Amino acid sequence: MYQGKEKGETIGLRITVLNRTESFAFGSRSVTTRVVEELEWVDANANGRVDKDEELIEISRNYFAQAQAGTVCYFGEAVDIYENGVVVSHEGSWRADAAGNAPGIYMPASAQEGASFQQENAPGVAQDQATIVRTGRTVTVPAGTFANAIVVRDYNPLDGSRGTKVYAPSVGLVVDGPLDLISY
Repeated sequence: MYQGKEKGETIGLRITVLNRTESFAFGSRSVTTRVVEELEWVDANANGRVDKDEELIEISRNYFAQAQAGTVCYFGEAVDIYENGVVVSHEGSWRADAAGNAPGIYMPASAQEGASFQQENAPGVAQDQATIVRTGRTVTVPAGTFANAIVVRDYNPLDGSRGTKVYAPSVGLVVDGPLDLISY
């Protein structure tokens, strides 16, 4: 569970690895990915639960697979964007097996400072890029203190937005911009 302030509001984010897979076809080859759900909402009372009167922002189902050498690859996402409790858009949805698209790298097996990589590869839809800016960092968030963390700066060339994420060994994402891991 993640929590933080964005534009003066408390935001909650829950990331769940689902017991579900999604297959991607590349010619005669197929790749099976694990589905990871991200649920983001305005957590008005900061209790870490989506209450009836709280506004959903987005639910996405992300598709990941780990290559034999250890690199975690990103195969796309199905996005539902909400306003007033109703899905109003699927902006940012993409699949690596659609024409013109390709899988991206979510995290290389060997994280090296200065390494840059394409996380999303769907021209005109999702083209996020990432650079590892620091390794071996110790970071403290409400869920604890984590050593040997990796700091990644991401950039979306479609809208110019930038962000910073921090990943810890055996845990994963511990900081996502203004959101900190509060429990896992």
